[in-house]
Amino acid sequence: MSTPASARAGADRRWLLLAGLVACGAALRFAALGHQSFDHDEAVTVGRVLRPGLGATLGEVSRSERTPYLYYALAWLWTRLFGVGAVAVRSLSALFGTLTIPVAFAAARAAVSERAGLIAAGLVAVDPFLVYYSQEARSYALLGLLAACSLWAFALALKHASTRALGLWALAAGLALATHYFAVFLIAGEALWLLAVVRPRVWALLAIALPALAGGALLALLLEQASRQAGGVGQTSLLRQVPTALVQFMFGERLSIRGLFTATPLLGGVALLIALALTRLALRRQARGLGAIGTVGLFALLVPFALGIFGAHYFNARNCIGCEVALLILLGGALGLEQRGTVAVASIVVLGACGLAISVALSVVPALQRPDYRDADALLGNSWSGQRALVVSAGGDTPTLLYRAAHDPRLWPPAPQMVSEIDILQANDLPLASPAPPGFRVLEQTDTGTVRVTRLVANAPRLITRAVLEPLAARHAGAPILLLERRG
Repeated sequence: MSTPASARAGADRRWLLLAGLVACGAALRFAALGHQSFDHDEAVTVGRVLRPGLGATLGEVSRSERTPYLYYALAWLWTRLFGVGAVAVRSLSALFGTLTIPVAFAAARAAVSERAGLIAAGLVAVDPFLVYYSQEARSYALLGLLAACSLWAFALALKHASTRALGLWALAAGLALATHYFAVFLIAGEALWLLAVVRPRVWALLAIALPALAGGALLALLLEQASRQAGGVGQTSLLRQVPTALVQFMFGERLSIRGLFTATPLLGGVALLIALALTRLALRRQARGLGAIGTVGLFALLVPFALGIFGAHYFNARNCIGCEVALLILLGGALGLEQRGTVAVASIVVLGACGLAISVALSVVPALQRPDYRDADALLGNSWSGQRALVVSAGGDTPTLLYRAAHDPRLWPPAPQMVSEIDILQANDLPLASPAPPGFRVLEQTDTGTVRVTRLVANAPRLITRAVLEPLAARHAGAPILLLERRG
């Protein structure tokens, strides 16, 4: 029989363990925060969206983004205090990602037990996908945090439908919708479940009213952004989208082990079956809160995928980051249901070790990192005069323009230009797409680890057209961007 002193000692150990997990997660997120170059999306945030004035920043969100205002308003305030350097601007997302760890603990504890909460917190702390987006100057880490908050309040409301729990859920749901439109799928799943189980039902309706009003208020912004930006974001075939997302959840955004992509359908299919089985297990074991979290997580993953069948091609893993949080809570809670079992203990150790190893690898292995356009800019150097052309693979133009701002590069004009040098920036595993134009030769090829700079030079300036430049870079992700620099 436990004494009050032993119970207090056990509680102290659990809180110390949670503090250790939060510290580990924070170290993974904040360490080497400025080591990597800005990628395309981050360069958009820093170079285009964040302006000196808040009104100008919010105006740019409506013109160039596909998300609501909340993250950018917070980022604008944050950068007014700390600046727009890589560490400064990314530290806001790292903070959001770190806070997700104790919130995941609270959600799993409310759904199952403190033991389950600690397991879920550990999985969130070392998850490679969450670590990666905790180092991205975009809205995804905030979406993950607010999704975790909504799941916590959701589990509390299922346990005891108090006005406090429902009010917290309504607030978290409204803020999540103000961060990213894809939050609607997680919130809708939670709302449907609350309507089914909360009594009196009017309480659930009142709680749902706040996020519904938030969604209605954002509808005009959504329509404006949709009218300005046509097309979707998916580049994966429809049947591979869910397996690809689940594999990215497990192994991180940029893990490129040979053979992994050919195994993606199998790995993703197994992960989906495991998630379905764990949800069913939780419901059968009377862990209704955990089963509900698994159900809404799968709902938020599969519904946007299903919409893609009808032409709404906006499904990808990062938009579904709230699903990842829900599925990790489901996994932690399911392992927490097994009080003694060597299989559960071994699973916790293996999952934690693999997540930690991959997350560390993301910080030290160049091939797993964002394309390094910062070092590519340094490789371009300044030892040239006259005019030169830059041919940049699709996606690299925004970071290149950001890092080359001091040299005032311009988009290639319609008329042919006299240039004596052509520099091609593309992924380092891609060959030169076509031979050097007549009169040019390959002077050198240098590599940042992720981006190769190929320098072509001519003995004297030559007249070059767009049609000559475009075939030089591989078109694996779209047409390259052509820039013109002048010096002297």
